[in-house]
Amino acid sequence: MDPTMDPTMGPTMELPQPPTTMKAWLYSGTSGGLEKNMYLDPSARVPPSLKGDEVLVEVLSSALNPADFKVPEMGPHVRHLAIGMPASPGMDFCGRVVTTGPGAGFKPGELVYGCHSMPVKFGALAKYLSISSKLIAPVPEGVSVDDAASLGIAGQSAYQALDGLGADEVIDYTAVGDLVGVLKKKGIVFDHILDHIGLPSDLYFHCHHFLRPGGVFVQVGASALTTFVGRVTWPSFLGGGKRKYVIFFFKNTREHTVKLGELVQKGVLKLNFDSKYDFEDAVKAFDRLRSGRARGKVLVHVANPQEDTSAVVNDFLFQ
Repeated sequence: MDPTMDPTMGPTMELPQPPTTMKAWLYSGTSGGLEKNMYLDPSARVPPSLKGDEVLVEVLSSALNPADFKVPEMGPHVRHLAIGMPASPGMDFCGRVVTTGPGAGFKPGELVYGCHSMPVKFGALAKYLSISSKLIAPVPEGVSVDDAASLGIAGQSAYQALDGLGADEVIDYTAVGDLVGVLKKKGIVFDHILDHIGLPSDLYFHCHHFLRPGGVFVQVGASALTTFVGRVTWPSFLGGGKRKYVIFFFKNTREHTVKLGELVQKGVLKLNFDSKYDFEDAVKAFDRLRSGRARGKVLVHVANPQEDTSAVVNDFLFQ
């Protein structure tokens, strides 16, 4: 029998096998900043053979996060032991399934989105990446590739933090001037505080003026590692914080990935993009992210946006 024929389905398509090399952005060090060390390799190694529930994905779009450069810049022990060098940056992505391990539960050609929990060796700023099928989900009908690619680290962190503690008031620290002064005027009225930025640097040290006793100051993000270290180690009797301080670590799950996609599909959650870059301009994307001036997600089109990323799911054909 012709191997491309299925007696129950008629002719079937023989799926192409991925190449052994790919175009990818790589880095081996972070001196002067990760983006200063990035180089575009036209023949980088494709992720190795898949195991168990792993999936090989052809990346279409990748949204950048501060952790993409902050984690590798923590030191050589992180880069070489936790990540592995050389490595491709990028955690958030949307792409097509190419091949799967025996227990993955996805089909070649399926459009999926998700994120790695931390920087890895085979990141999203590459033609292909491999990832556990437990960390991805099918893109909902009507959701764009760019939107789906932007729901990973930041989306899950915000959703889990807000879902776990709830939030009654959102404050833009750039719009209020003296944030500490504004909060002090409100009095001791807050049960919990979620800090996504780490600025101003003395916010935690003054939080007893507006955070109730027994309340928790939750650090979700920060502009620098020193923010975490200083707030954790500085004793209260020397001017440190006088309320409980907790560093939030998000849990990367398919459940929350699916939920975020559904919120976008229903129009409840709308993505705001600061800028979008071609794959060859990934260094410029990192420059924009690091500048602190980005007002929304910074996205890199790994594939041709005219062919892929401007479309929604119904417009995709696996060829």
